[in-house]
Amino acid sequence: AEWLSIRVIERLDGVSMATIRRDRQRELRAAGRSGTPRLSELITFPAWVRASERYKDTMYALAFVAVDALLERHGMPAVIDYFKRFATSDDRSAAFRAAFGEDHRSFEAVLARRLWP
Repeated sequence: AEWLSIRVIERLDGVSMATIRRDRQRELRAAGRSGTPRLSELITFPAWVRASERYKDTMYALAFVAVDALLERHGMPAVIDYFKRFATSDDRSAAFRAAFGEDHRSFEAVLARRLWP
């Protein structure tokens, strides 16, 4: 949701996506790996609530950077395909593999290398 809202504001000349991307990455690097949740910790709403108590806004920065990376690597059609798959199945792992051609762990590894080279 944040990624999309920033794109809209960017189109209205209100903010630069590159600036927000850099700020979110900087925030995550400053927090370090131990101050940033794993994506696997953010699967359900109760998990988000627990993570927000522990990680505060860092989890939103991670979600933004993860969405940005997925869109960069696979494009909007793949992201939409991922969510469409939930109409017929709750298997998030299978949906992720089918939509993006990789599993959660490999994507988390790519994301970690981007954030903490």
